[in-house]
Order: sequence, then C-alpha cells, then structure tokens
Amino acid sequence: MDTLTKFSESAKSMSRNPLGIIALFIVLIYGFASLVVVASNQLTPEERYPIIWFLVLFPLVVLAVFSWLVSKHHHKLYAPKDYSNDEFFLNISDALSTTKDEVDDLDIKIERGIISVVTSEEFVQKLNEANGGVREILYDIAEKVSKEVKSTAFIEVDAREFAGDRDKIFSLPVSAFRNFDQLLDRVFFRLPRTIKPFTYGHSWVLVDIETNEVIKSVGMIKGTEIGKRVDDYRALSDLGIGGGSRLKVVRPNAHNK
Repeated sequence: MDTLTKFSESAKSMSRNPLGIIALFIVLIYGFASLVVVASNQLTPEERYPIIWFLVLFPLVVLAVFSWLVSKHHHKLYAPKDYSNDEFFLNISDALSTTKDEVDDLDIKIERGIISVVTSEEFVQKLNEANGGVREILYDIAEKVSKEVKSTAFIEVDAREFAGDRDKIFSLPVSAFRNFDQLLDRVFFRLPRTIKPFTYGHSWVLVDIETNEVIKSVGMIKGTEIGKRVDDYRALSDLGIGGGSRLKVVRPNAHNK
C-alpha cells in the first residue's frame, strides 16, 4: 500500500509538467506491457509477437517525437511554474506568440522595397536608354535594392573594433526584436566570451553612429550594479532604433574620452 501511495504522489508531481506527463505515460505503458509479458506463456505466438514489436519500437517512437519537440517546440516542454515568476512567463509567452508574425512581416517589407526600386522611373528610363550596358545597370539596381532593404528592415551592428575581429559586423532584422532586451541578448552572444552577462553599461554599450549617442538601458538609467539583470521592455522605436540604424559596440570609457 505504501508503494501505491508513493507512486500516486509521484504521479501527481510529474503531471504538473509536460516532461513529467511524457515520463508518466511511458512508465504506465511499460507497466501494462510488463503485466502482459508475465502472462505471455498463456499467449500464442501470433499474440506474443505484436507485444514484442511494441516493446522494441515504442522507445524509438518516443525518442523521435521527443527530439522533434526539443528542436522545434522546446518552450512547450515547460510549465508556468518552471519560470521564475508569473510576469516573466507571460512576457515570454507573449513574445513567442508575436515573433513569428513580426518575422513574416519582414518578408513583406523586403518585397515592397525590391518592387519600389525595380519599378522606379529611374530604372525603367535607364533600361530604355541602355545601349549594351544592361549588365552595369543591373549591378547598379542590385546595389540600390540592397540598400533599400537594409534601410527598411535591418539594423547594422559594428563590433569589429571592440572585438578585434574584422568579421564582427552584422545586420539584424528589426522585426525579430520586440524590445531592447532581445536586441541586447542577440548582440551579447555575438561578442567575445570574455564579456560577462549583465554587464551592459559597464563593459560595453551601443552607440548610434549617426548621433554618437549612447543608447542607455533601464539598468544604466537606474545605476544598477554590474552583474544584476534589469528587464528593459521598451520598443526599439522608442529608443530611435529602426530600419537603417547603424550601431557600434564600444567600451564606455572609450566613448567618454
């Protein structure tokens, strides 16, 4: 009876989490299968073989489904209680539900940018006046299309001098970031590993190349100590960041000189 009570309590605990439900399902299935196997001496070969195949194939099916969940829908493997607090869970849930629409909107922006350049009067006139120089015209148009797309939907972040790596310059789609926190996280993971987490404003900052102004986070405004996380859910547009913005990663002391 004690064993049954312990199992019941464990089952209740496991059922509060999607991962626990999966594990509980596997335990129950194998429990029933074990009971059948115990009585297998009373079964005919035709009745026994399906059970054997099930015991062999079921773990493989579970492994395949679990791998798919982890790679494609890992956020669904957690229950709300697994997050630090309700507010954090709601913010993550809200971000996940809207990011796809925002990224889909990126395709529309790019398409509109290309169409506006290719169908422009300048392009049509150049083609009409072309005398064997179509290749040069197409190269010119391709360059303009690239600039149009970047100015419409992408942010340029230059970390070459900061990281000492000439390849550390990258373009990021504006619509992929719902707030400043998400942008900081993406940039941070592109910086050298010597930079510690939650050190924005202390070890590194983003500067708007056009205005030469430091983009201050909420933590910087509050004077938060180094290593402590402070959420910043302000939209990029509220900070003057949008398509075509060019940002540079610098050390705070280097910018103040």
